[in-house]
Formats: sequence, structure tokens, C-alpha cells
Amino acid sequence: IIQKHLLEKYFTNILFVRLDGSVKYSQRYENIDQFNSNPSIHVLLATTSIGGLGLNLTGADTVIFYDHDWNPMKDLQAMDRAHRIGQKKTVSVYRIICKDTIEEKIMNLQSFKFHLANTVVSQENEVADIKSNKIIEIIDDNSLDRHPHDSKTIDDNESSFDLTNDYQNLFSKDKIAEYIEKMKKRI
Repeated sequence: IIQKHLLEKYFTNILFVRLDGSVKYSQRYENIDQFNSNPSIHVLLATTSIGGLGLNLTGADTVIFYDHDWNPMKDLQAMDRAHRIGQKKTVSVYRIICKDTIEEKIMNLQSFKFHLANTVVSQENEVADIKSNKIIEIIDDNSLDRHPHDSKTIDDNESSFDLTNDYQNLFSKDKIAEYIEKMKKRI
């Protein structure tokens, strides 16, 4: 979309290379080398699935995410491709998110997952016990449509659980669907 509608139509003077599923494997590293070493190439169009793993993109000074992954770590890994040893430029990172879209909900879930992972894992990398009201607090802190008057306090004794027994189901499709349904009811 960006290539066809922006670069080829309006910015015909901007040289770019691609790094996605349409590029043959043998051509990918050549494109990376060109991007990092040729100052006339200003844009690298990459997907996070291909451009996010094990690459050195020190030729970049700007990273723009317009398509977000459900897994926050994949976006962070993709971002880190520009923050590598040998990077001499200041790197700016932008995320394009349209209000009231699935991208906004994905970013909310990414934030929830990231904060939950940081909350759940102790300094010794052991899974800690967490009460369901703490999870609700995390969700509420990152909720798209906050309504403080809708907040409900949940008694710790009646609704606590141990994540060591349930962590595999925490991000199942059913749990995510349940979360999205709760968000719809708040609107």
C-alpha cells in the first residue's frame, strides 16, 4: 500500500528497497547492505516478521510502525534492529494508530501484555502469584474507553488465582475475545 500509493505515486524521487515476503531470500541481505551503505536510499519497507529478526539496520534513523503485531515483543525486536552496535544516528520511532480502530485495540492489548509480563515475572524470573483484581487494574490502566464510574472492586478472597496454573490460557483466543466483549460493553 505504501509503495503503490505513496512512494510510486507522490514521492517518485525517493529511492527505496523492500524487505518482505515478496523479496527472494537471496536478495534480502543485498537490500539490507544497500540500505545501510547507500545514502541515496532513504526508505526500507519491511514487515516486522521479516525485518524484526537478527538484522542490523544501522542505516535507519527513523522507524515507523503502521502495522502492529499482537505480540509486543515482535514490535520491540523490530525496533531494536535500528538500535544496534555501530548506530551513529539518533533513532526516532513512530507508531501510526488510528483512533477507534483495531490497531488501537491491538496497541491496548500489547500494552496490557507487556505490563502483565513485567508484573508477573519476579526478579528471579519465577512466575509470581497475582490476584485477578491486579489484572483488572492493569487492563483499566490501559483501557481504550475509561469510565471511572464503571470500575468495580473485586474481593481478593473470592476471585484470586495462581498464574502458574493458568498462564497458558491467559492469552488464549477465548480470553482475548472475552476482553474485547468487556470493552464493547463499556462503550
